[in-house]
Amino acid sequence: MENRSFTGWQVLVHMFGGPIPQASVIEFLKWISLLVTFLLTVGEPFSELAAPWNRLVVIRSPDRRLYWWGKVAAWYVVGILFVALAVGLGILADFSHQAALSFFNVPGALCYHSSRGLSSMKRRIKGVIFDLDGTLTPVTSIWQYIHECLGTWETHGRKHLEDFLTGRINYEEFARRDVGAWRGVPKSYLEELVSRIPYRKGAKELVAALKERGVRTFLLSSGLDLLASRVAEELGFDCWVANGLGFTQGRVDGRVFIRVPWHGKPQHVPDFCSRFGLRPEELAAVGDSCGDVPLFSRVGLAVAVSAPPEVREQAHIQVEDLQALLPAVAPLLPDGEGVERGSWR
Repeated sequence: MENRSFTGWQVLVHMFGGPIPQASVIEFLKWISLLVTFLLTVGEPFSELAAPWNRLVVIRSPDRRLYWWGKVAAWYVVGILFVALAVGLGILADFSHQAALSFFNVPGALCYHSSRGLSSMKRRIKGVIFDLDGTLTPVTSIWQYIHECLGTWETHGRKHLEDFLTGRINYEEFARRDVGAWRGVPKSYLEELVSRIPYRKGAKELVAALKERGVRTFLLSSGLDLLASRVAEELGFDCWVANGLGFTQGRVDGRVFIRVPWHGKPQHVPDFCSRFGLRPEELAAVGDSCGDVPLFSRVGLAVAVSAPPEVREQAHIQVEDLQALLPAVAPLLPDGEGVERGSWR
């Protein structure tokens, strides 16, 4: 998994409009060296500031033009030395970042996206909204999982999903067709199938650790309540929302209750905030799919878990597994002990 940090060259690029890195002595030194480089290379316009350097750069020549060009050359030599210092500090920063990752046993855990910095993150994270399918469990789609267990994936499910992803049907129609293929299946059998779905490694420990720190936990899934209700009860979520199936006399009757459309997660943020006295910027969202991306822009911290590139690009950080998440967000939690404080920006 890719790690992104600031190299000396990237700092030179970021000098002209990129976000300034936070809270790192090495980063601070890089910026100071770049500022000095700038002042030195403009030379004469900053003659008062440059006076001490002028006394060092003494070039004697009867030819005034040769004197001037020699002085300019000397200025740029000094400037190049400071650029080299900046690049060297960048390499040192990269090395220290990798050493910290290794020391805290989270190799390859973090990925920093240049367009979504954390420089505006002033508040502590007081609530975390978790996706379910593919995030807390290894099953990326409860809909597909049930289809495969019932033997209806190839005959129904794959076509329904393809029609939805290509825009031929909307999410509600997609869900209605899927559930229609399960009509008559006993609820008890579906519950048995769902009970076999395991948690991802570190899921239980992560939620428990967040609750110990007083962080509210929310489960928000465009999957099914058959799984969401079980997970919410077992892990102790404060609140959960997921789509539901209709049953008549204990069997699937073809009805489906859409509470969380594919791109409908943001609509639940105001409710979470009002019920628990939180602000959107005090929330983190953790997910793995394109359905989570609309939520990322509505919260203070967006975390992608084992996500494809198009999802990672919209997150503040990404983790390959849930075990790496708590050390990554610890500095932003209530009473959190900082881990890798210098790597945030």
